[in-house]
Amino acid sequence: MSEQLEIEFKNLLTEPEYKKLIDHFQLQPADFFSQENFYFDTSENTLKQLGAALRIRCFSQTAEATLKTPHENGLLEITDSLTLAEAHQLLAAKQLTGLPHISEKLATFKLTLQDFQRLGSLKTTRAEKRIAQGLLVFDQSDYNHITDYELEFEVANFEQGQAFFAHFLAEHHIPIRKTPNKVARMFLSL
Repeated sequence: MSEQLEIEFKNLLTEPEYKKLIDHFQLQPADFFSQENFYFDTSENTLKQLGAALRIRCFSQTAEATLKTPHENGLLEITDSLTLAEAHQLLAAKQLTGLPHISEKLATFKLTLQDFQRLGSLKTTRAEKRIAQGLLVFDQSDYNHITDYELEFEVANFEQGQAFFAHFLAEHHIPIRKTPNKVARMFLSL
């Protein structure tokens, strides 16, 4: 189990902007990896109303379940590690079980894993580039016959990260765009 505060800034990109940044940072095909997110909520969309999200993320060899809840200047992420086989079993059963740390946090909202159903999925091809100011994340996401491109910037300090990200976008002639998170974009496409 891990618990961490996620402070990140995001901006949707056009495909040409995305490709320009990939070229600028000299990212190669070997720098990219794929992941698939499966999103869950209650039939009443309780997590959405709380500004929270629950997902199972599958990588090529491992998986994890993560609950994200609002926290000052970011999101608190509570993650239970899974094997790929465990993730596939949960997805096939269409019923979440186990996940002790997530279950504990859900109980604070008077929710149990049995309250949740799978609502959708999203595949992302991702590359990450560590720079002095933080971590740049380049995402191409595919969901419901839509492809979008996004730049994320993960930092430890909100104010410094916000200032740098705005400067970075301006330096690369990319307008600041209102960018809902991936789960919100996937839900909007349903």
